[in-house]
Amino acid sequence: MQDSINIIVIGAGFAGLVAARNLGQRGYRVVVLEARDRVGGRTWFRELPDSGRKVELGGAWFDPSDQPQIREEAGRYDIDIAPATDYQSHRSFIGGAVREGAPDGFDAAMAEIARAARSLAAATPDDIRRHDVSIADWLSRLDISPTLRGYLYAQTSAMAGAAPDEHPMLAILQLVARRGDADSFALDDRRVFAAGTTSLAEAIAADVPGEIRLETPVSAIRQTADGVVVNTPAGTVTAPLCILAVPINVMADIAFDPPLEPARRAALAEGNACKVAKIWMLATGVPDRMTALGWDTPFCSLAAEGGSGGTQAVVGFALEGRIDANDANALEQALRVYAPEARVLSTTWHDWATDPWSRGGWMTEPPGWATSGVLDLLAQPHGRVLMAGADVATEFPGWIAGAIASGRAAAIEAERVLMAASVTT
Repeated sequence: MQDSINIIVIGAGFAGLVAARNLGQRGYRVVVLEARDRVGGRTWFRELPDSGRKVELGGAWFDPSDQPQIREEAGRYDIDIAPATDYQSHRSFIGGAVREGAPDGFDAAMAEIARAARSLAAATPDDIRRHDVSIADWLSRLDISPTLRGYLYAQTSAMAGAAPDEHPMLAILQLVARRGDADSFALDDRRVFAAGTTSLAEAIAADVPGEIRLETPVSAIRQTADGVVVNTPAGTVTAPLCILAVPINVMADIAFDPPLEPARRAALAEGNACKVAKIWMLATGVPDRMTALGWDTPFCSLAAEGGSGGTQAVVGFALEGRIDANDANALEQALRVYAPEARVLSTTWHDWATDPWSRGGWMTEPPGWATSGVLDLLAQPHGRVLMAGADVATEFPGWIAGAIASGRAAAIEAERVLMAASVTT
């Protein structure tokens, strides 16, 4: 019965699924409420028309050598991890011209970025704040050519899914520091799930002892002296505790009683900056397994993922407003910037920025959030509502590994709270 539920988990992305599984397998009665008609959140493995293959419309790449959560979860369910595409060539489009490889001065700029990343270990708070500025502001301090600046804009924008003035250099430096060198910018050292992210999401979901209610969006969360009352179109659900594992850009659409703190509401109003479009194209006339970066052109990043019979599955990333992803002719023209003989045969994509259950892509915080305490605030519980998800993860924020780690941590904290409550009652 509903009144026997111990914990409500809102969101069936990786964080919510892991939290529900861990708590359910510890003997707690859990119900998961998911707005979508599927599990997996901002990951989605779906058919690329006419290609005979599926592609990742959302999160896909990871580094299992650096992200043990991925190895552990994949190993638990015998999910195969495969190498990402072995890219064979690289082109760039900067200043109206296509060239092979990166612009002059790239290696020196990477060395400067690597030095800044290494300095974080001994940096003062003021030093850290000087890095917690936009990519555009940080790069303005370097004596580099406009061509190289545009190339770095393309590279960092592809990583963050946001324009150079919308995301911080600090996040880039922290990634480089963790990985050990500036090669963290590259795509060719990543891995993927052989059968797609859906294979792991569905395996975890099947392992959740409690109920997963799909197509059940949450409109309000009210706290009482006894617990939490969650409103859905199907009615209310009550429990002593709730784990909220939804993207931060969706949290602002939920009515909280008591309301969130003013600082948290202000942060949610500003929100995750990632609004990039990830667009898949089945195309001919594209060099085999080519990668490309460009500025002042719709696709800031492009990668040909291989194929057969002269066709390739090509994935392009375009910043918000740069291209109409439903315009096949515009997509073909944008692809021809890098591959003049290209012909687009079919396309697929999902608009995460306007999707009501995501309102953005992977987590990319605005400049200043890390050093002003906003990121820490977003991760804090709101009374009986615990926060989870890749957006509020303290480790690997924005990554699948971060969602998994956050879900695990939320489950541990939920059990601690419930056990403490049982001792005092």
